[in-house]
Amino acid sequence: MIEGIGEVHFANGRLWFLLLLPVALLPLYVWASLFRRKVERSFSGQSLVKAMILGKSPFRRFMFGFLVFLGLEALGVAILEPKYGLKEVTVRGMGIDIAFVVDVSKSMKVADVVPDRLGATTIEIVRLLDQMKGNRVALVPFAGLAFVQTPLTLDYEVIKEYLASLRVTEMPVPGTAIGRALNVAIRALRAEEKKPRKVIILFSDGENHEGEPEKVAEELAKMGVVVFTVGVGTPSGQPVPLLDESGKVVGTMREKDGVTPVISKLNEDLLRGIAQKTSGKYFALTQAGGVAEEILKELQAIEKAEYGSRIESMMEDRFQYPLAVAVFCFLLAFLFAGGALRTQTALLCLFVFAYPFSLDAKGFFERQHPKVKEALSLIQSGQTGDGIKLLEEASQEMPLRPDLYYDMALAYALASDYEKAISAIDKAIEAHQSLKEKGEAEPQMARLLFAKGTILGQWAKKMEEEKKGAREVRDKWRQALDALSMALLLAPDDKDIRRNLEIAAMSAYPPCYKLDDRFEPNNSLQDASFLEPHPDTNEVKEELFLCPKDEDFFKLPLRAGESVFARVLDPQEADKEKPKPADVDITLLDENGASLSGPAKSVFAHAKGAQKTVYYLVNHQGEMEDGIPYVLSAQIIPPCPAGDDSFEDNDTKEGAKEIKDGTYALRVCPADDDWFVYTEKKGERMDVVLKVQGDEGPLEMEVFSADGALLDARHERQKDLNLVIVSLPKAENDAIFTIRVYGGGNEGFYELSIEKGKGGGQNNQNQQQQQNEQPQGSQTMRELLESIDKNEENLEAKDALRSLPKDYAPIKDW
Repeated sequence: MIEGIGEVHFANGRLWFLLLLPVALLPLYVWASLFRRKVERSFSGQSLVKAMILGKSPFRRFMFGFLVFLGLEALGVAILEPKYGLKEVTVRGMGIDIAFVVDVSKSMKVADVVPDRLGATTIEIVRLLDQMKGNRVALVPFAGLAFVQTPLTLDYEVIKEYLASLRVTEMPVPGTAIGRALNVAIRALRAEEKKPRKVIILFSDGENHEGEPEKVAEELAKMGVVVFTVGVGTPSGQPVPLLDESGKVVGTMREKDGVTPVISKLNEDLLRGIAQKTSGKYFALTQAGGVAEEILKELQAIEKAEYGSRIESMMEDRFQYPLAVAVFCFLLAFLFAGGALRTQTALLCLFVFAYPFSLDAKGFFERQHPKVKEALSLIQSGQTGDGIKLLEEASQEMPLRPDLYYDMALAYALASDYEKAISAIDKAIEAHQSLKEKGEAEPQMARLLFAKGTILGQWAKKMEEEKKGAREVRDKWRQALDALSMALLLAPDDKDIRRNLEIAAMSAYPPCYKLDDRFEPNNSLQDASFLEPHPDTNEVKEELFLCPKDEDFFKLPLRAGESVFARVLDPQEADKEKPKPADVDITLLDENGASLSGPAKSVFAHAKGAQKTVYYLVNHQGEMEDGIPYVLSAQIIPPCPAGDDSFEDNDTKEGAKEIKDGTYALRVCPADDDWFVYTEKKGERMDVVLKVQGDEGPLEMEVFSADGALLDARHERQKDLNLVIVSLPKAENDAIFTIRVYGGGNEGFYELSIEKGKGGGQNNQNQQQQQNEQPQGSQTMRELLESIDKNEENLEAKDALRSLPKDYAPIKDW
């Protein structure tokens, strides 16, 4: 325990009595002086005696005694280990070492908990592993004999596999030896290594048949190992089942009389005693519920205490200074002892000793800046925020001090402000790189990079606790991995860097299934996940993730007459006006999995006659290493007339709407013709082109000149598009044309284009073919959706919307 005297703290304050020892020598010194004087007076020739001891004057003797006394006092102060000022603390581990000690004796097959004691133990350990991050874990199963099934590892999947394979019938020695199991766990944890913290979690019913586990627990307590015990079963117990070689229950075990069943009861007293002796805690695993969450809280408390202690002990050891005073006093005393040879030797030692000390004095006194000392005091008292403010002020007065920025980073980390902590450590790295003295650059830079990687790891763990997105957490772990990798290159023998690098590497590249979205599993048509449109906007927008060698299937119900336009977008640009498509493809499927459209970046579906469910497949064409994030966006378009375009009301020739050169994404409803007016400029020769998807319509187009004459139209088929093309005559003056698009009793989405032409012929057809080889569906539907959103004059649409119930939403059959 650290005891404080003013602003100075003493780590070994309990040894204060050492300061009294030099005082106890004072009577001896006085007695020796008196005895010396008595001896001198006993000689007859006192003048001759004084000449013989000329070098031993009373002043020299006094200074010799005084310096020895002062040196002993300074040595005592050094032994007390004074601490003050900020210390350049190295952040160590990001986790703890845990050994799961599992009882696999025959009594663990008792079914007083579901499914049985061993099964319940396995379930709880798996739950713990699923929630733990960054802790190394070992597995030690035992019965009459214990062994290390899995040494310390970060691969939790291996632990789970071995847990699933544990069989009571496969244990070589029957019985229950808890003490022996704890001893094996000590070796598995490498308890001789003080860091990181060691924890044993014992799952057992407490029926111990040999050994003295309490004594082993006392030894564990001396080593600083904490033991959490989990009592599996009930105090009343149940009969122990009799198993055959395959592990199947074939009866009940009996006592020697062959009649009385063997009852196995939970021994809570033994397990509770083991936990108490090691400052651990006892948990009861019964029918009432699991213990994984409670144990996890205790483990997190140990992690935070372990991490916090390293951050909070920011006081610098200063024992070297009183020790230096002690050595200095002893050398001076040696000088006053007299003699030419002694004097020369003492002066040489003083020069050698003082030279390096003077070089370090400047750095020491700069560390004792008043604001730094006050900041330390505030941080020690728990006022981290105020302490950080003073450190920031000190950094303004002492710029380009990597050690000061380093301390600021640790203080920010203590306050869990990891963003500012990383900013501070980056400044420390930048300041260090700008220094002229590069002689010690590598070890210093390794320490800074190690601190950065460790703080990033702590940040990632906090994000996991806050249930942040798995991919966001993964990216933070990868930043930590990068920093720790650079640190290891500079300090390849550093064990702390290696250990944290191992932790970061396991978390930076987790199995892809842990990063996948909430719709999983949806890897087949039968497992297709429902997409739920927003009730107000009829829009679907989901941030998703596609793992390597995986496919995502979705389904979306449509009401009769509804249409849907779906596309896959890059998550970084999904909210932009013209977003970039994702590096995946979407395919429209029927209910049997047959492709209707795609693969492409967007697909369109229409429920013409009755309600239907559309299916989508999202996959990636080619190899990928790390999975691909994407946004699936789908917009449901209401049936006619509510879903008509923004040019309505243009159902008659008199209501025709003016259009200009360009392309328009439009929709025609049953018995609802679309009329337009176009003015061809003098000297131009334009083509009017109607483009319709193959499964829409069929739709037709007519173009009339100003005198009412019907112009010739030609029909073409290109890929999945039906085209109707009317070439306008070259205009001698501005000429007005009327355009009619109709479907009779049909409805459909179409694209109407006014583009430059040559009045017909093969050249015009070739030009038209080149233009139509570009994909049109995505552009057409996007423009249509925009036009629907801007439909302010569509009276029929407004009437239809008013007639719908207020709680209108697409029918959902899930």
